Amino acid sequence: MVYERTLSLMSAEEKANYDRPYAVERINKITNKTIRYRYTLPYESWMTDARLDMQRDECGCGETLLMKVEPVADKVTLEYIPEPYTVVPNMAFIRPIVEEIKRRDIQVESFLDFEVNKVDIRPEYMNNPQELAKIRRMIDDLKSDPSIDVKSLDIIGYASPEGSLANNKRLSEGRAMALRDYLVSRYDFRRNQYQTIFGGENWDGLVKVLEAGDMDYRNEVLAIIDNYPLETERKAKLK
Repeated sequence: MVYERTLSLMSAEEKANYDRPYAVERINKITNKTIRYRYTLPYESWMTDARLDMQRDECGCGETLLMKVEPVADKVTLEYIPEPYTVVPNMAFIRPIVEEIKRRDIQVESFLDFEVNKVDIRPEYMNNPQELAKIRRMIDDLKSDPSIDVKSLDIIGYASPEGSLANNKRLSEGRAMALRDYLVSRYDFRRNQYQTIFGGENWDGLVKVLEAGDMDYRNEVLAIIDNYPLETERKAKLK
């Protein structure tokens, strides 16, 4: 047979890699035998409109009368049709919680100068013109925005650390109320919209001044403030 001659001319490596498109069974007597056959080959574009036939040669002698061709499939169907990979993103949308009323806090820090043990504001005294202008500018911006409704104005007064806490509290509260009266005379907010609050002794402000300056014993004073958390002990050590 051509098949056997082809195999005999192959090397051992060629035989190992040879993928046979057909099967040969040697049968010497009449028998009812099932031949299991499976062959796989890559899909090519010409196969789209092809049909599949099976040819059976019962004697191997080459006589066409003893050969039979049986149709297997009129159309080739693929077990898996590859499709190009397409990225389909899943969009996630989180609906934000609706604020019926948007509430915002706007702050401005101002350092007003007062005479010793006095609580009245002198608009032209020392650096007060610039500091008061800073406060007015913040309020003017609020009033010029029609979408903003001012509910309250909190005036937090801080005291310098020197002196007794009681006297510092009195001065701080009096000076906060002086600023309130100053603003009441210039704006149409109701008096009860103002809240005056005592913020305590302003140690943080003192630290900022010390760090920015070059006074004598600067580092020693900063060390005392840092190492003595209680204000009474801190003041005693500073003295």
